[in-house]
Amino acid sequence: MFKKLSAFLFAFIAFLAFPFMAIASGDFTASNVAINLTVGPATYSFDYSGYAGGTVTKVYISKANDEFNASAVSNSPTCSAGHCSGVFDQGLAAFPSCSDTYWLNIFDGSTNNFSQPLSGSTFAGCSNVAPIVGTISLSTNPIQVNNSITASASFTDTNAADTHTASWNWGDGNTTTGTVTESNGSGSVSNSHTYTTAGVYPITLTVTDNNGASGSQTFKQLSVYNPTAQGLFSAGQKYTSPTGAYLQNTNLTGTVRFGLSYKYQGTMPADNRQFSMDFNEANLHFNATSISSLVISNGIGTLTGSGTLSGYSGSYNFLVTGSESAKTIRIQIKDSSNNVIYDTQPGASDTATPTTSVTGQVLAH
Repeated sequence: MFKKLSAFLFAFIAFLAFPFMAIASGDFTASNVAINLTVGPATYSFDYSGYAGGTVTKVYISKANDEFNASAVSNSPTCSAGHCSGVFDQGLAAFPSCSDTYWLNIFDGSTNNFSQPLSGSTFAGCSNVAPIVGTISLSTNPIQVNNSITASASFTDTNAADTHTASWNWGDGNTTTGTVTESNGSGSVSNSHTYTTAGVYPITLTVTDNNGASGSQTFKQLSVYNPTAQGLFSAGQKYTSPTGAYLQNTNLTGTVRFGLSYKYQGTMPADNRQFSMDFNEANLHFNATSISSLVISNGIGTLTGSGTLSGYSGSYNFLVTGSESAKTIRIQIKDSSNNVIYDTQPGASDTATPTTSVTGQVLAH
């Protein structure tokens, strides 16, 4: 009986001796906080004011506002003249999220634990997931100059506490900030723009969170035209197919004969001679059946549409660009799944200047 009573009294005294964490709100303000958990050993430093306790005997980080949830602990802090620094004897089990709230605590060895909330982004190298930007919603039809267009896209962020800004790059030298609507870290962006010069423009939306991580999405090409009665894109005769152009046999070269002639009729492009190409060495024969856009700008014509490949079923999309001054051409053919079948400039952007020399003519004016 005496042994049982002694054990109970010992446990009870030990329980009373354990320091209860009375939070002294408003008695501790930390500034210039620097916490780096990416190095070994993990380090910290901060300035403090308003501290009403005795000698600081412990510094720790907790996910909740009490010592029982301590994660990173320093039992030997160096604290004097309003400044603490040291290393963590015990590090955080998981790397802090940039979006979470943590608590910086100093303990005076008696009954007082002084705490201050910290943003997760205070931690050097805090884990932050970049926002994911969805497909840009925009009409694929050619746009006439001086007409406003509106583009929009949604975005998601796994860090629900993040806030975001957006930037639109319209491809014509202009950038604007988008209107962001969001809740719990995710939302949508929209903006409008007016092009004043004909051309083919890529549009890129970049969404950046408050921790500096960003995600982007690009609308490959928007055709902007300036209809004139004299607008003409005509090219033809032949060129030598570059190595790598035919994706089924990248070593294959040879003569490609082609022809096209399109002009503006009112505000719409019309063909005098539809686009066709013949690459006999590859048994590749293409004929256009419809036009999507015709853009003539700075002596370069850009024509897009769809057509058929002899020996193959289904519809295929084409892109032809031609430079009048350089007398060069670029021809690209893709299937309905956007897989490249043939491209004289494989891997180049759709707005790249054509580079394949033509024996014949290229007119774009």
